[in-house]
Amino acid sequence: LKTEVVSTAWKQRGRAATELTVCTLDRHGLFADLAGTLTAQGVEILGAELNTREDGVAVDMFVIRETATHHAPPDYK
Repeated sequence: LKTEVVSTAWKQRGRAATELTVCTLDRHGLFADLAGTLTAQGVEILGAELNTREDGVAVDMFVIRETATHHAPPDYK
């Protein structure tokens, strides 16, 4: 996060799901905003792990798939 406001990492979990990790400064309502944005884009959240480091950086991991196809969404770089 030295030069970015948010950093993401995508990892395919076969055809059925993708793991999305989001790192950004934590704030009130961050998870709700991330989950709402994913859902609005037609993405189903299968699982989530939320962590905040002592320096205030949130490291949130989502396991997701497309709602319509039940397949892993493509990687967005």
